[in-house]
Amino acid sequence: MKLPALVTMVSFLALLTSCTKEPSKDPATAISAAELKAALLEKLGAYQSKADGLYTVSNGLLCIGGHSVDLVPVVESEVFRQGKIIVAMRFEFVVDSAPRPEAVFGAIGIADTRQEAIAVGLGEWYLGFALPFFQALGEKKPSLVIADYDVFAGVLGLRGGNAQGWVDGSEAMNRKILEVVLSTLPRQGDVVTFDLKVMVPPAGQPQSECRISGAVSTETASRLIALDWPRTADGYIFKQAFVLRRKKPNTQHGANGRQPSRSGSFRQSLAAPSRRSC
Repeated sequence: MKLPALVTMVSFLALLTSCTKEPSKDPATAISAAELKAALLEKLGAYQSKADGLYTVSNGLLCIGGHSVDLVPVVESEVFRQGKIIVAMRFEFVVDSAPRPEAVFGAIGIADTRQEAIAVGLGEWYLGFALPFFQALGEKKPSLVIADYDVFAGVLGLRGGNAQGWVDGSEAMNRKILEVVLSTLPRQGDVVTFDLKVMVPPAGQPQSECRISGAVSTETASRLIALDWPRTADGYIFKQAFVLRRKKPNTQHGANGRQPSRSGSFRQSLAAPSRRSC
């Protein structure tokens, strides 16, 4: 599954830096899937001590709340611009042997070398999307509760400059955005993901590319660009991901809005058991 949004974002980054494509200084050979997977597991292992037991990585096996998780990272594109390598990647999830298309997510890394750019992209993916998805999968406390959903918010991402005003990564910002786009959610599915990107120029109409559970949503994009986005002299790209876990009917919640553990939201009937279990 390709992510056209990544190509658009790379192009917009070129506009922000007013540069032209140059020959890459890195080796022409593409990084192999095995190398990329190894780098991903190494990065997760490095973050593991700071995750408060959210997940474990051992012998190439990722476990989250009793679930076996397989990650499939793919390099979508690699370009060299103004002395920097820009690597666009996508990441796919397989949970307990079942593909999770709603968890397909893209990230971009920019650095002096390919390996550094990949490391940056992996970090962006982890903080921006993987961490909240892990938290929802592990049935941890949500960032906030809104309507019929427990919400897990990723870290706000900005490129091209620091935004001002309400674009600050706060709960108030998250509520402002979710209240606008919540009505575009699909009726089906216990877990829904938002991948929101808004390209805000110094002046003129913003552009947006948004995905709900991996599918492009023009309605969500049109609602987002109608917000009163703060402007900066150079423009910026706003990126924010949310993982929403629907509350089960007739489920009693505590004061913090959490569901009892083992809600079953992520448990699905599988054609075959995982070859390796947690």
